[in-house]
Amino acid sequence: NIAKPRAALDVRGSNVYNRPAALIGARAMGTELMTGSGLWQYQTQGLLFVPKLANNGYNQISQQNDQGIFYTDGKGSDGANLDGDLVIAPWVENNDPNKGGMRMDKDGNTEFHGTLK
Repeated sequence: NIAKPRAALDVRGSNVYNRPAALIGARAMGTELMTGSGLWQYQTQGLLFVPKLANNGYNQISQQNDQGIFYTDGKGSDGANLDGDLVIAPWVENNDPNKGGMRMDKDGNTEFHGTLK
């Protein structure tokens, strides 16, 4: 845990509502902001693991004390997702069209390729 990394891999214990315990990602390009101290600050594009959510924490679907995994392109207000999508799928040899996965768009619409069991 390095002071204020919030990128690459940032893990910190948290028992506070809506505070990520782990963040995997990189700078969201185009979100640069010069702080009053003359340092550049960026939003983060990545995956957040939040062990303790409040009602509507990060999304209207969240309920009190849920745990959550969220994704963001970092380009919305306060680093929220603007129009990034998430794909969860196996990395396949030769881009085999017979292998499936899941894709969730910026609105939460989910597409599955393959069998949902």
